[in-house]
Amino acid sequence: MENFRYVRPGSIEEACRLLREHGERARPLAGGQSLLILMKSGVVRPEVVISLRGLAGLRAIREADGGLALGATAIHASVAASSLVRARAPLLAEAAAQIGSPAIRQMGTIGGSLSQADPAADLPPALLCLDARLAVAKAGAIRELPVAEFLRGYYETAMDPDELLTEIRLPALAGGSGSAFLKLRRQATDMATVCVAALVVLDAQGVCREARIGVGAASAAAYRATEAEVVLRGTRLGAAELEEAGRLAQQRAEPATDHRGGAEYKRAMVRVLTARALAQATERARGTGR
Repeated sequence: MENFRYVRPGSIEEACRLLREHGERARPLAGGQSLLILMKSGVVRPEVVISLRGLAGLRAIREADGGLALGATAIHASVAASSLVRARAPLLAEAAAQIGSPAIRQMGTIGGSLSQADPAADLPPALLCLDARLAVAKAGAIRELPVAEFLRGYYETAMDPDELLTEIRLPALAGGSGSAFLKLRRQATDMATVCVAALVVLDAQGVCREARIGVGAASAAAYRATEAEVVLRGTRLGAAELEEAGRLAQQRAEPATDHRGGAEYKRAMVRVLTARALAQATERARGTGR
């Protein structure tokens, strides 16, 4: 690892100013679970590292307009354990609880993970299902964009070099909703070979009013399987419908062969995990599953 200057700004505004001044030579540091690995391997060589740890407001998890607002430096363990997240966005808590090891969950942050934009990350599929919007700050301005627009591709986001992700905002869930997150991995602490998040909303008669499917580790960025979602609306979500949704979700997959598995295997697992996640989410929406 090469020498660098370590700076601890006292405010978001100061952090953005430092990013603007130093441009590509600077990197923000939250939990460090991604950045430090890249620095040690020589993939990135920042001259200035801007620590966000002193910005206490970025760790908050709070209610907002019936939904949730999570500060970008909230650690994964806090997201997974938060009673507020468990009550208002259980899908996010379930996904956060499966990230890496306990040590990683105690250090890694929700904003750091999203800013890294690793296509195998666990949180993006869940946040896609939850219609998350992300607040991005730069000196003198804040803009908000959907998570699908924020994640542009393989390790690529919509942020400019002088911008900083500050908050993740989730709308309130509709009544009659159920969700599930499933992750296939080689070992307990590994990143996903494939992961799928599902959220369904049932009416009083048990008919699907809304279905959302987020797929991770199967393309350059996590995606919503919108074609699969369409076929589920207005149905009672039986085995045939769930299998068809899995097939359609699989059609969108464009995985790469890597050390976690071959492309064809990953495509097959998208189909399998989609059907299983939808089945579990449906049980929970009906009140018959955990």
